[in-house]
Amino acid sequence: MSESPPDHGADTAARPPTGRPSRGEPLPTLDLVVVRRTDGPDRATIHPRGLTGIARMETWLSTDRSAVVDLAAWQ
Repeated sequence: MSESPPDHGADTAARPPTGRPSRGEPLPTLDLVVVRRTDGPDRATIHPRGLTGIARMETWLSTDRSAVVDLAAWQ
């Protein structure tokens, strides 16, 4: 994955930082929320812990629950 160059014409002060954390900076803690559905596959949404409002709505990823595995299973 590659990062897009910054849009210098946009107001970036209100945006959360993107990309990899700086060296020595702790990785974010992620929360997993599973929505069980009767009309299709269960869905899992992953987002950084502690975010609210717009920041949370802009920083999430959803997938079918079957695609999510425990990290220990892959180590």
